[in-house]
Amino acid sequence: MRAGPAGHPGCGRPPTRPPRRWSRKYDVAVVRALPETDAGASARDAIHAVTLAVYEAIEKHPWVADQLTRPPWRSATLQILERLGRPVAALGIAAPAQFTAASALLLLHIVGAGRQEAINSHSPETHAGRQDNLDRVAAEWGQLDAAEYAFTRTMAAQLRDHDDRTEFLAGIDLILGGVEYLGHSTAGTTPQPRAGTRVQ
Repeated sequence: MRAGPAGHPGCGRPPTRPPRRWSRKYDVAVVRALPETDAGASARDAIHAVTLAVYEAIEKHPWVADQLTRPPWRSATLQILERLGRPVAALGIAAPAQFTAASALLLLHIVGAGRQEAINSHSPETHAGRQDNLDRVAAEWGQLDAAEYAFTRTMAAQLRDHDDRTEFLAGIDLILGGVEYLGHSTAGTTPQPRAGTRVQ
């Protein structure tokens, strides 16, 4: 998370624009950004690798986020969905919850976080340096009224020291953990740790 103006983590507008036409070459460029499939990787590691690659592609080219989620879904979107769906299934998530997991990862977290990071990284207010801006905003948060902003004040130090990609991947695991729990709860079973599950 890069800090934007007026003490807000996310402000500004990315300067890059999408090409006039989303042609096959852009599909190919996005797909090429995806990591090679690692047969020995755990399901969660595979999900982390794919989601981080898409996140970084959106950070570099903000227009990718809109193109990936705008109907009709393009080849790149379908390939990303497939690359996410297989390890989601390998985690043992119940079939009805697999759609929720894959769509939440792709449409909500990856695209949303990637777009926000792109906006922040291209904002004029952040050109002086990410850490300088985080230090400034953290200092402002630390001076907020203790009664009105009791929680926000406690986040100041974490805001200053956080790593964007670590927080992004933590969000991925939060989604997966919630969907796993929901799937098992619906099925009346008890979730078991499956961190080492391999992708088929």
